[in-house]
Amino acid sequence: MNRRFLILTLSAVALVGAACSSTTSSSSTTTSAPSTSTTSMATTTTKTNWCSTSSLTITAGEPSGAAGHVMMTLNFKNTSTTTCVTGGFPGVAGTNSSGAQTVQATRVGSSNGTINLAPGSTATATVTAVNVPSGNETSCPTLAGLVVTPPNTVANIQIIAALPGCPGMAVSAMSAG
Repeated sequence: MNRRFLILTLSAVALVGAACSSTTSSSSTTTSAPSTSTTSMATTTTKTNWCSTSSLTITAGEPSGAAGHVMMTLNFKNTSTTTCVTGGFPGVAGTNSSGAQTVQATRVGSSNGTINLAPGSTATATVTAVNVPSGNETSCPTLAGLVVTPPNTVANIQIIAALPGCPGMAVSAMSAG
């Protein structure tokens, strides 16, 4: 009786396995139709006129302090003759007097979406530097400047900015005005 049960069980497993393999082959036939429609959808994508680094002038506002932090506004002015789009987070790193990057800003908050930046208009982001030594440090080094990369670009601009250089620098998302 046990032997007959074992044979019946193995037969049932073989039938289920055969049914699954035929289902697998039929499902792979149905996946080719969606990939064709995905390809046709990709051709309708439009190009966004992102603000290039060369079309922006980036300046730093006056630093202001708050308990253990120094904040500075970065101003991104569109110097081109056409409206461009910006938004999201700029890349920001602090540099020492030799120009070497010593601290990288982390992104804080959420993105405010895209900003249509008309010629002569300005968008801003805020850099927050930490003025609290950590570990065995007794003071924070002073940064000589910032390397700023506008959103959706790879070229950067170096600006002079004396800020504290302790770890923990942060940057906010771009906002209009």
